Amino acid sequence: MTDAPAGLRVRGLSKVYPGPVSALRDVSLEMAPRELLAVVGPSGCGKSTLLRLVAGLDEASAGEVWIGGAPADELPPRQRDVAVVFQSHSLFPHMSAFENMSYGLRLRGTAPREVAARVLDAARTLGLEGLLTRRPAQLSGGERQRVALGRALVRRPRLLLLDEPLSSLDAHLRAELRREIVRVHRHLGAMTLLVTHDQSEALSLADRVAVLHQGALQQVGVPTSLYEQPANRFVAGFIGVPAASFFEGEVVVEGGELLFRSPTLAIPVVEPWRRVLQGRVERAVVAGIRAEHWQWAEPSSAGAGRAVPGQVEWIEWTGPRSVAHVRAGPGIVRAVCGEKVPPVGAEVHLQPDPDRVLFFDRATGRALVVSP
Repeated sequence: MTDAPAGLRVRGLSKVYPGPVSALRDVSLEMAPRELLAVVGPSGCGKSTLLRLVAGLDEASAGEVWIGGAPADELPPRQRDVAVVFQSHSLFPHMSAFENMSYGLRLRGTAPREVAARVLDAARTLGLEGLLTRRPAQLSGGERQRVALGRALVRRPRLLLLDEPLSSLDAHLRAELRREIVRVHRHLGAMTLLVTHDQSEALSLADRVAVLHQGALQQVGVPTSLYEQPANRFVAGFIGVPAASFFEGEVVVEGGELLFRSPTLAIPVVEPWRRVLQGRVERAVVAGIRAEHWQWAEPSSAGAGRAVPGQVEWIEWTGPRSVAHVRAGPGIVRAVCGEKVPPVGAEVHLQPDPDRVLFFDRATGRALVVSP
């Protein structure tokens, strides 16, 4: 491989454990210098495996890792110019915060004056100036994780790797530490690779997000593109809270009108989708509808099959909005309520906005794409 970028590049990376268990399958990914990239996916999808292969903590079964324009596959972890922050902060309990943060520098023989300057600089960035003399037992969970971040920050690595560093913290501390991660990333000026199962964390922090599923890369893009233009049904269902609702059906022509029809719902196909679906008449497709793209409809719409009848089972209040969980046939449809919130047990009818429906090939799960 030639002309590798100065950032991070992995090409065809795979990891097979005895069994055989394929933890990672042919993953190719690039990061630009100074970029913050989040890798997100459900538990067991290969996120941490990818991070460990980049760090050199595990050996790849196949593929290449390039860091800063140079091959890194044969380099041990300490020569890759990376720093790793794990979910467990793993601080030395008998050392102060200052000693924990400076430990790696002292091992490398860094001059004491330089050690002190780097630790104090990191402490200011992380709001730890008044806590440097304390030991881990005297710190809160969020403060201990800040110390762990500081220990990585003082290294001034080319690549900062974060392996679910906030998952053990409560919601308030997670929100607080997210701000610290952004500040650390900007202060360090290095590439930052964040691994997380929390999509809100990934979408709020990262310049770009990579979605993994069953060891395979599904899509990489800016957060808005993953939400508005998912590459497949998995990404559409995984990205977005609450999750989208899916209906399996086929494209039909009724009374001269092109429709998507499922056992419970008929959706008129509008432009630009008409250009895509008119060649798929009587073929199986899947319609995906996000919670904010439902409209409350009159009962007469249900008689025409244009709305889904159902019963409200639960109202989820999220602060700025409420979401109705509606039992519609065998499944649950989630819909943003707006100003009027129906009571639990109410019979309602939901109609999708035909302009905002997503369509997928039923056999492959791939998104059907509207051509420009």
